[in-house]
Amino acid sequence: MSIKDPREGMQICVHQCPSSDITSPQEAKNFAIHNNSRLCHYDTDIDSYDDDSLYTDIGPCPKLDVYKRCVFLHSRCYALAQYILLQLIAHSVCLFLTVR
Repeated sequence: MSIKDPREGMQICVHQCPSSDITSPQEAKNFAIHNNSRLCHYDTDIDSYDDDSLYTDIGPCPKLDVYKRCVFLHSRCYALAQYILLQLIAHSVCLFLTVR
């Protein structure tokens, strides 16, 4: 759940990406209730979302802040920078293959 090391962090699929930055446990709880989209591990009860100690790099909830700048792709939210990087890599690979 760490944006700094997404390959090693726990990953969850979400129904919807947040439309605004989530900066507090109460905002995460409200997002889960109103959008039917849990940001914490699936077995974490929504009623416990108020607990600050849940929001860490190793979970069960993502370290706050959760940023709105994301792209919904294959049931995952990617930070916009990660999405742009993926696009750049894909474009570079295509160029490499077509130039040869």
